[in-house]
Amino acid sequence: MLSYTLSALPPPSSPLIVFISGASESSSSYPAVSRLLSLPHLLYDRAGLGKSPESSKDETTISPAVKAAQDLHTLLCSLDQTSSSNSPPFFPPQVLLVAHSYGAFIAREYLDLHPDSVAGMVLLDPATELYTPDPESVNILMNTLLGGEGGLRFATVTGLREKCKLSSEEWRARAIDLNRAKTEVSPFQWGSLLESIRAKRQLESTPLGDKPLSLVVCDAAGDYRKVYEAGLQAGNGTHSQREKVRDMLDEWGRVDWKFKEKQLALSNRSRLVRLPDCGHNINLLRPEVVVQEILWVYREIMARIHHI
Repeated sequence: MLSYTLSALPPPSSPLIVFISGASESSSSYPAVSRLLSLPHLLYDRAGLGKSPESSKDETTISPAVKAAQDLHTLLCSLDQTSSSNSPPFFPPQVLLVAHSYGAFIAREYLDLHPDSVAGMVLLDPATELYTPDPESVNILMNTLLGGEGGLRFATVTGLREKCKLSSEEWRARAIDLNRAKTEVSPFQWGSLLESIRAKRQLESTPLGDKPLSLVVCDAAGDYRKVYEAGLQAGNGTHSQREKVRDMLDEWGRVDWKFKEKQLALSNRSRLVRLPDCGHNINLLRPEVVVQEILWVYREIMARIHHI
C-alpha cells in the first residue's frame, strides 16, 4: 500500500487534486505548496520513495511510468474504501493531475489509461520525450564536476537551499527521503519508457480535448550550468570532460523550452507560464505559482462542469 496524505474528500462533481512528484522525490517535497492550497488534494509516495515500501520486482518490460500510473489508480480506488460510510461514493474520482518533471510522464500515462477520469492537468517544468540530456554528460556533471563525496553540493551551488520555501525541519525530512530513495528508472528502462510515451502520439492527438492544461516551464538547464561553472572554478574534471558537458549544456539550453512547450498541444484549452528566473524545483522555489496555476485549472474545470 502506498503512503499518502489526503487533505479532504472533494465535494460532489469537484475534482481531487493529485500531486505527482519528479524522479526520486516524494510528498516531503510539497509542504510549501500544500500549506498554500485550501482545495482537497492528495500527496502520495510512489513505491520505494518516502514512506512507501518497494514494490515487488516486475520482470516484465512494462514502462516504469505506466506501472506508476497503474499504482496511482489502485491507490485512488482504495480511497473509496477508507472514506466514511456516511459519505457519498467517491470513486471513480475526477482528478486534476499536478505533475513535476518525470512525473509528467506518469500523468500522461494515467491520462492514456483513464482519459475520462482526468479533468485537467498542471505540468511543472515537465520532462519530454522529444529531448533527453546526454546521460554520460549528466553523470560527469553530477559526479566528477561536483567533486564526488565531500565536494560541492547541488543545492548550494544552484541556490536551491537558500531560496527554497521549506523550513529547516522540512528540508531535513526531504533530504532523508532523497537519500533513501530507490532508483525508479534504471538506464536500460529509459528506452521502454520513452518508447511507450512516443507510441501514444499524444502531442498529435490532443488527448485532453477541451479540458484545461497549464504548462509551466523553468530554467532547468540553468541549474546545471551553475554546477558546471562551480566545477570549473573548483578545478574539477579533465579538459575533455568539461568540453563534453559544455556541449551538452549548450544544446540543452537551445532546445529545452521549445520541446517542453510542445506539450501545450495536449489540450485545446492550454496556457503557458514561463519562469526564466526559476530553477527546475518550482515546487520548492515558487509554490505560489504552482497554486496559482492549480486554481486557474480548477476554475476552468468547474466552469466547464456548470456549463455542461
